Amino acid sequence: MVASANVTTLIKNGDDDARRSFLPLIIQGRPSGLAALPALVRGFDLSSIGAVAAAEPRRAAVKVGRALAAMARSVARAGQIRPHATGGIGYVWPDRTIRVTGAVPARVLADIEAHRSVLDHNLVQIGAPVAWRTGDTGAGAKVAVLDGTFVAALIAGTGRAAGGERRGVAFGARLVIGKVLDDQGFGQESWAIAGVQWAAAHARIVSMSFSSGPSNGYDPLSHAINQLTTTRHVLFVAAAGNFGPNDETVGSRQRLKPRWPSAPSTAGIGSRSSQAAARS
Repeated sequence: MVASANVTTLIKNGDDDARRSFLPLIIQGRPSGLAALPALVRGFDLSSIGAVAAAEPRRAAVKVGRALAAMARSVARAGQIRPHATGGIGYVWPDRTIRVTGAVPARVLADIEAHRSVLDHNLVQIGAPVAWRTGDTGAGAKVAVLDGTFVAALIAGTGRAAGGERRGVAFGARLVIGKVLDDQGFGQESWAIAGVQWAAAHARIVSMSFSSGPSNGYDPLSHAINQLTTTRHVLFVAAAGNFGPNDETVGSRQRLKPRWPSAPSTAGIGSRSSQAAARS
């Protein structure tokens, strides 16, 4: 019913008393569920997962903690989560901090500059010219881009400034641009969920340039993406993030059985001729 949160992680994300006067939460359950925790301040709806964003004021922490503990005891006695025991609340998550993925490394920018006289080698590597010759330029497709200015150019850039050499993979596609994070590149998981809900209503493909680190698939954002994949038939593409142990590497993923069976696979293209794929 209540997701655990590592104190060290909370502090790292700025959720300590010194930097925040409230604890951001995501509450899943019946629409009336927050009535069981009246001290919480309600945020916006997260309809894709039947939840709402909420804030626990610091002054109400003890009261809310006792109420949740009482609900947990009732659930333990019943052996299952029942509305009468939890007031309609099904699950409580910490509203995790998310951040924009790293900027393009200087070495990659230098490589791009060095290859200005030829078509981008990554475009050749993924077979883009072959697709273009058959008429697959992305024309008629609409792609939503969340917090990814550079990604927007990778998808649908015309390449005009480079004589066509730096055109986007699907240069004929139309873009829908959304901003989820603040001007410093940080935000809450609930903001991302609200963003993907908006994007799914406007496009069939959604690109997300933010991350909260590796997940086992039980988090609310994963839940939202899989629900929208199933109900809206939207393809989501997520940045892997530059959080690996070395420069230009990504963090390893846990090999756990996914909770959400509709989760799509992701693939990455290396900077050289080799290809690497990572399945979710």
